[in-house]
Amino acid sequence: MRGRAAERQGRAAEALSLYQAAVNLNPSYARARAWLANTAMRLERYDVAGAQFAALLALSYEPARSHYGLGRVAEGKGDRSTALKEYRLALQLDPKLAAAGEAVGRLTKQR
Repeated sequence: MRGRAAERQGRAAEALSLYQAAVNLNPSYARARAWLANTAMRLERYDVAGAQFAALLALSYEPARSHYGLGRVAEGKGDRSTALKEYRLALQLDPKLAAAGEAVGRLTKQR
């Protein structure tokens, strides 16, 4: 199992590099930024993910999901207050975003 996990990590790191190259070539290509952000989250590269989710918001690309992503970044960093704020913003923008609702529920129960 350890070999498979290492292989997946290696592929994710390679994908991160490729998505970063795509963003560098075309900074306005929002989908590449989203792929980069989500891959960075898998690798717990919160600095990269946070910067990409913020850039996606600046591009007005899927604002609810971008706020949800910023919530995941904050939660990954251990900042529950900011995470909860971002998840709530995501829900304001898209009340049907189930993952954000679940995150709010989970964080409010932990208090």
